[in-house]
Amino acid sequence: MQKQFTIASPNSTEHIKEINNLLTHELRDSGLKWRYEEEYPLLLSPTTHQQSTCVFHDNEVAAHANLFPRKLIHASGQKSFNIGLIGNVATSKKYQRQGLQYKLMEHLEKTALLQNVDALILWSDLYEFYQKLGFASTGREIRYMFARNPNAQSSSLDLQDVEELSDCELLQMLSMRPKMEWNLERSTSDFAKLLTIPNTSLYTSKKNQKISSFYIVGKGSDMQGVIHEWGTNDRLRLMHDIRSIILQTHLEGVQLLAPINLPSSFKQVFDTWATSKEEHSMCWAKPIGLNGIAAIKAIASSFIWGLDSI
Repeated sequence: MQKQFTIASPNSTEHIKEINNLLTHELRDSGLKWRYEEEYPLLLSPTTHQQSTCVFHDNEVAAHANLFPRKLIHASGQKSFNIGLIGNVATSKKYQRQGLQYKLMEHLEKTALLQNVDALILWSDLYEFYQKLGFASTGREIRYMFARNPNAQSSSLDLQDVEELSDCELLQMLSMRPKMEWNLERSTSDFAKLLTIPNTSLYTSKKNQKISSFYIVGKGSDMQGVIHEWGTNDRLRLMHDIRSIILQTHLEGVQLLAPINLPSSFKQVFDTWATSKEEHSMCWAKPIGLNGIAAIKAIASSFIWGLDSI
């Protein structure tokens, strides 16, 4: 007899526990020292379960995915697109090879259209699967590698206690990132929550008691040894700060993620001091709404910072 599946949002604490277990076992190589949901405080907490969609069989979670509506805003503040971020896509081993991910993606796309979403974004190495669903590589990023310098001296860069940050400082850091034509909207309250993700370190330097540079390293189980979000008002300090992070983390080197259309003043510094650099796809995206093609062009002109990816 054919199995009967239903698609819905989780509606009980037991479902939320099942989701955590499913994502932990299917998307992580080893046991976590924290609950999986702590890596995604905007999506998987008990108060945000409406962002989750599950395929159920006999009230058991067989598959899961998140759809996170966001706004992509032009630097002028006059134009915007509704973007849907998709992540945490997983199917329980006992239900694999039954087309559940196709069912999920079809459902998420219909849901996104009802929410007036113009385009979908996701991150995955299942290239063939998502190409069949209409997704294509969109945008480019550069990954710079910096090696430990045994002669380097630590700069006045400190590991920041995120609980001490004010809304003003959070806004200040967001404004210090390299200027892009398009950016995903992020509130200070969301920024504060994202900084609480386990294994996330924020390094800051200050000038006249104000933050002049910041660097975010690591994010849960991902991006360890990677500076995936950064900004500075003092570009002359860039390499001193990066070398200081390498010293303080006792790493042999770090990787720094940057947009392909990085301002030339930053490129000159990184190209001079990086041991290597590689260009990669930024994300996979699919137009779905009436403004979908224009939204895809905007995504390609943006940069999705590490804390915003799911």
